Amino acid sequence: MDVFGVHRQLVADYSDFTTGVTEIRDAAAVAEIDAIAARDVFALRVDEVAAILDTFPVLRRREERSYGEFRTKRLVLERYDAMAEALRTGISYQTILDPPPAQGPRHPKYVERPR
Repeated sequence: MDVFGVHRQLVADYSDFTTGVTEIRDAAAVAEIDAIAARDVFALRVDEVAAILDTFPVLRRREERSYGEFRTKRLVLERYDAMAEALRTGISYQTILDPPPAQGPRHPKYVERPR
């Protein structure tokens, strides 16, 4: 299985689905997918995820210039920690995406059908 291909496709599909949504929403979606891949596909510990993210100096510099922080690293580690906490406590993980996937205005449940 090409895990990186699956990741790219998930991000592309979600981006297509959320056309017109702000960059922050897209960054949150990518961070959540990255955290899931790191934890559940690659079985990485949080310190390993942090170390991998630190291998992207160009991204770090760009985000520090644009946002005043390494936003991608913060978002991914926040999602990773939230998933780990949900697993530890037995409380279901809650996505930060609003609306959650498959519950937005374009979801068939919410779309008015032509008569």
